[in-house]
Amino acid sequence: VNCYTMPDEVEKEVLEGFEKRRKHPGEKWDENHFIDYLIPQPKNKGAFRNGFSSLRRFNAFWNDIQLEFKVCFSLGDRDKNFSLDQFTNRVIELTQSKKSSVAALKHQMKYGFEWNIFIFGNLVLFIPLPFLNKFTYILYAYVVFIVFVNIMLINRYLKDKKYLQKLFDAING
Repeated sequence: VNCYTMPDEVEKEVLEGFEKRRKHPGEKWDENHFIDYLIPQPKNKGAFRNGFSSLRRFNAFWNDIQLEFKVCFSLGDRDKNFSLDQFTNRVIELTQSKKSSVAALKHQMKYGFEWNIFIFGNLVLFIPLPFLNKFTYILYAYVVFIVFVNIMLINRYLKDKKYLQKLFDAING
Protein backbone atom coordinates (compact mmCIF):
# COMPACT_ATOMS: atom_id res chain seq x y z
CA VAL A 1 0.00 0.00 0.00
CA ASN A 2 1.32 3.42 -0.94
CA CYS A 3 1.58 5.40 2.32
CA TYR A 4 0.44 8.44 0.38
CA THR A 5 -3.01 6.95 0.00
CA MET A 6 -3.44 7.16 3.78
CA PRO A 7 -4.84 10.60 4.66
CA ASP A 8 -3.18 10.77 8.09
CA GLU A 9 0.28 10.20 6.61
CA VAL A 10 -0.29 12.72 3.83
CA GLU A 11 -1.63 15.31 6.27
CA LYS A 12 1.38 14.79 8.56
CA GLU A 13 3.81 15.35 5.65
CA VAL A 14 1.85 18.38 4.42
CA LEU A 15 1.89 19.94 7.88
CA GLU A 16 5.63 19.35 8.24
CA GLY A 17 6.20 21.21 4.96
CA PHE A 18 3.73 23.90 6.01
CA GLU A 19 5.49 24.52 9.34
CA LYS A 20 8.89 24.55 7.61
CA ARG A 21 7.83 27.39 5.29
CA ARG A 22 5.81 29.52 7.73
CA LYS A 23 7.08 32.92 8.80
CA HIS A 24 6.22 32.03 12.43
CA PRO A 25 6.17 28.25 12.81
CA GLY A 26 4.03 26.96 15.65
CA GLU A 27 1.56 29.84 15.68
CA LYS A 28 -2.16 29.07 15.72
CA TRP A 29 -3.82 28.59 12.33
CA ASP A 30 -7.21 27.79 10.83
CA GLU A 31 -7.69 24.47 8.99
CA ASN A 32 -10.29 26.06 6.69
CA HIS A 33 -7.67 28.15 4.90
CA PHE A 34 -4.39 26.93 6.32
CA ILE A 35 -2.17 28.09 3.44
CA ASP A 36 -2.91 31.71 4.39
CA TYR A 37 -1.13 31.01 7.67
CA LEU A 38 2.21 30.82 5.92
CA ILE A 39 2.11 34.50 6.89
CA PRO A 40 1.30 35.76 10.39
CA GLN A 41 -2.29 36.76 11.14
CA PRO A 42 -3.77 36.79 7.63
CA LYS A 43 -6.67 39.23 7.30
CA ASN A 44 -8.78 37.11 4.91
CA LYS A 45 -8.84 34.05 2.67
CA GLY A 46 -6.24 34.28 -0.05
CA ALA A 47 -4.13 36.75 1.96
CA PHE A 48 -0.93 34.87 1.06
CA ARG A 49 -1.31 36.17 -2.49
CA ASN A 50 -0.99 39.81 -1.41
CA GLY A 51 2.77 40.25 -1.20
CA PHE A 52 6.09 39.16 -2.63
CA SER A 53 7.31 37.67 0.64
CA SER A 54 4.13 35.66 1.18
CA LEU A 55 4.08 34.47 -2.45
CA ARG A 56 7.71 33.38 -2.07
CA ARG A 57 6.71 31.32 0.99
CA PHE A 58 3.72 29.86 -0.85
CA ASN A 59 5.80 28.93 -3.91
CA ALA A 60 8.45 27.27 -1.74
CA PHE A 61 5.77 25.28 0.15
CA TRP A 62 3.97 24.35 -3.09
CA ASN A 63 7.20 23.22 -4.74
CA ASP A 64 8.26 21.23 -1.67
CA ILE A 65 4.93 19.38 -1.62
CA GLN A 66 5.06 18.62 -5.33
CA LEU A 67 8.55 17.16 -5.05
CA GLU A 68 7.82 15.30 -1.81
CA PHE A 69 4.77 13.54 -3.24
CA LYS A 70 5.98 13.48 -6.88
CA VAL A 71 2.87 15.25 -8.12
CA CYS A 72 2.12 18.38 -10.11
CA PHE A 73 -0.81 20.60 -9.26
CA SER A 74 -2.68 22.26 -12.10
CA LEU A 75 -2.46 26.01 -12.58
CA GLY A 76 -6.11 26.14 -11.46
CA ASP A 77 -5.14 24.55 -8.14
CA ARG A 78 -2.92 27.55 -7.39
CA ASP A 79 -5.99 29.81 -7.36
CA LYS A 80 -7.96 27.74 -4.85
CA ASN A 81 -8.21 28.45 -1.15
CA PHE A 82 -7.82 24.89 0.11
CA SER A 83 -8.76 23.71 3.56
CA LEU A 84 -6.29 21.24 5.04
CA ASP A 85 -8.62 18.33 4.24
CA GLN A 86 -9.19 19.51 0.66
CA PHE A 87 -5.47 19.96 0.11
CA THR A 88 -4.68 16.55 1.59
CA ASN A 89 -7.33 14.92 -0.60
CA ARG A 90 -5.99 16.72 -3.68
CA VAL A 91 -2.48 15.44 -2.96
CA ILE A 92 -3.84 11.89 -2.56
CA GLU A 93 -5.84 12.22 -5.77
CA LEU A 94 -2.72 13.32 -7.65
CA THR A 95 -0.55 10.54 -6.21
CA GLN A 96 -3.10 8.06 -7.53
CA SER A 97 -3.16 9.63 -11.00
CA LYS A 98 0.32 10.07 -12.39
CA LYS A 99 -1.31 10.87 -15.75
CA SER A 100 -2.98 13.97 -14.30
CA SER A 101 0.30 15.24 -12.83
CA VAL A 102 2.20 14.63 -16.05
CA ALA A 103 -0.45 16.48 -18.06
CA ALA A 104 -0.36 19.48 -15.70
CA LEU A 105 3.42 19.51 -15.73
CA LYS A 106 3.69 19.31 -19.51
CA HIS A 107 1.25 22.21 -19.73
CA GLN A 108 3.48 24.29 -17.44
CA MET A 109 6.68 23.25 -19.22
CA LYS A 110 5.45 24.43 -22.61
CA TYR A 111 5.53 28.09 -21.61
CA GLY A 112 8.62 29.87 -22.87
CA PHE A 113 10.27 33.08 -21.83
CA GLU A 114 7.81 35.99 -21.88
CA TRP A 115 9.61 38.10 -24.47
CA ASN A 116 6.68 40.52 -24.90
CA ILE A 117 6.64 41.38 -21.21
CA PHE A 118 10.45 41.51 -21.07
CA ILE A 119 10.74 43.91 -24.02
CA PHE A 120 7.81 46.08 -22.93
CA GLY A 121 9.19 46.26 -19.39
CA ASN A 122 12.57 47.32 -20.69
CA LEU A 123 11.03 49.97 -22.91
CA VAL A 124 9.25 51.39 -19.87
CA LEU A 125 12.46 51.27 -17.84
CA PHE A 126 14.34 53.13 -20.60
CA ILE A 127 11.89 56.08 -20.67
CA PRO A 128 13.65 58.05 -17.88
CA LEU A 129 17.16 57.66 -19.37
CA PRO A 130 17.15 60.87 -21.48
CA PHE A 131 16.04 62.88 -18.43
CA LEU A 132 18.92 61.53 -16.34
CA ASN A 133 21.69 62.68 -18.74
CA LYS A 134 22.53 65.68 -16.55
CA PHE A 135 22.93 63.50 -13.47
CA THR A 136 25.79 61.17 -14.36
CA TYR A 137 25.87 59.14 -11.13
CA ILE A 138 22.11 58.75 -11.04
CA LEU A 139 22.18 57.69 -14.70
CA TYR A 140 24.85 55.05 -13.98
CA ALA A 141 22.96 53.82 -10.93
CA TYR A 142 19.76 53.59 -12.94
CA VAL A 143 21.48 51.62 -15.73
CA VAL A 144 22.86 49.24 -13.11
CA PHE A 145 19.32 48.90 -11.74
CA ILE A 146 17.99 48.03 -15.23
CA VAL A 147 20.70 45.41 -15.70
CA PHE A 148 19.96 43.99 -12.24
CA VAL A 149 16.22 43.72 -12.99
CA ASN A 150 16.94 41.97 -16.29
CA ILE A 151 19.33 39.51 -14.66
CA MET A 152 16.76 38.75 -11.95
CA LEU A 153 14.01 38.09 -14.53
CA ILE A 154 16.20 35.79 -16.60
CA ASN A 155 17.46 34.02 -13.49
CA ARG A 156 13.89 33.48 -12.25
CA TYR A 157 12.90 31.97 -15.60
CA LEU A 158 15.92 29.62 -15.63
CA LYS A 159 15.33 28.60 -12.02
CA ASP A 160 11.66 27.80 -12.78
CA LYS A 161 12.63 25.73 -15.83
CA LYS A 162 15.21 23.82 -13.78
CA TYR A 163 12.62 23.10 -11.07
CA LEU A 164 10.04 21.88 -13.60
CA GLN A 165 12.62 19.53 -15.12
CA LYS A 166 13.52 18.24 -11.64
CA LEU A 167 9.83 17.64 -10.93
CA PHE A 168 9.39 15.92 -14.31
CA ASP A 169 12.30 13.61 -13.51
CA ALA A 170 10.88 12.88 -10.04
CA ILE A 171 7.42 12.03 -11.36
CA ASN A 172 8.70 9.88 -14.20
CA GLY A 173 11.69 8.39 -12.37
